[in-house]
Amino acid sequence: MASLRNPSHLSRSLRRSIAAQSPSVSLRGSCYRFLVAQSPGSLPTRRHRWNCPSARRAFASTVSAATQTTNLRSSSSMALDKVLNSNFLKSIRDFWYEHLPGDDDLVVPGQVAHKRWYAGGAEFDKACLTQFEPALEAINASGVDGAELLRLVQPTEPCDWLSLILLLDQIPRNCYRGPASRVVFTVFDPLALAVAKAAVAAGVPHTAPEIRWQFAFRTWFYLPFEHTEDAAMHDECRRQYEGLARDVETLLAEKEEPKNADAYKRRAWQVVQGNEEAARALVRAQLDFAERHEAIIKQFGRYPHRNEPLGRETTAKEKEFLESGGDTFQSK
Repeated sequence: MASLRNPSHLSRSLRRSIAAQSPSVSLRGSCYRFLVAQSPGSLPTRRHRWNCPSARRAFASTVSAATQTTNLRSSSSMALDKVLNSNFLKSIRDFWYEHLPGDDDLVVPGQVAHKRWYAGGAEFDKACLTQFEPALEAINASGVDGAELLRLVQPTEPCDWLSLILLLDQIPRNCYRGPASRVVFTVFDPLALAVAKAAVAAGVPHTAPEIRWQFAFRTWFYLPFEHTEDAAMHDECRRQYEGLARDVETLLAEKEEPKNADAYKRRAWQVVQGNEEAARALVRAQLDFAERHEAIIKQFGRYPHRNEPLGRETTAKEKEFLESGGDTFQSK
């Protein structure tokens, strides 16, 4: 695979290990299913068994030597591994996906899914604050960078990587709006990008079947690349979405169910074949969103709508852009 899909800094044997040991699980296991019977307002409580040697080995190979020479910045940072434990990471996923109307939405999420995520309003913001603000405040207070956070948390399962990205990249956008959004751009976005880069380099979104073939999981791995003001990361974002698009087209091109594939790919084939228009629309929307972000970075080198919370002076061209209805991506 090209680019980060076959990271050159990993050893050849490690890359073989990642490819060979991606988890093979049933549809009822791993992070496939969060939608369980529950009373209104409660979170899912079903426990899931995991088997993710690929993510564990890929990450451990880059951490062990570094931890011998790295001093954590404060005692508060050392407590993060207690806060961000596996149960808490699972609670993030339960919360984020509890509204999905059916399992097919994990492959091709529909309007109901996206409405809550992108237009959930004050109610969704309040839910994010209630459940996750203490953890976000602990991360902020610790002063850790991305590498330190990963060494503390040691994500070993594909969906634990997903949980970290949701916690760092998405949930802060619901917790901190207006002037308070400064912390999103200066603290949480750099952490989310570090986690996303490490996850992609480890092969999580494109070799772990439960991520690769469930696009309601996979797409979140690429949003931190959109949110940075680093133009090079936008190039990488586009390449990753193009890889997702190729996977969708591969599923559509296969006229018979891939019997020898893992359970996740077979399920994805069934859903995509039955929802071709929706699957292609999902890909188009993701690519369009990435292109809109990238266009602003190419034009201004930054996001003008962030100037106010970041204390930056808005140029005349940026002011014209904003006043004429330029994209702010619902930032408020």
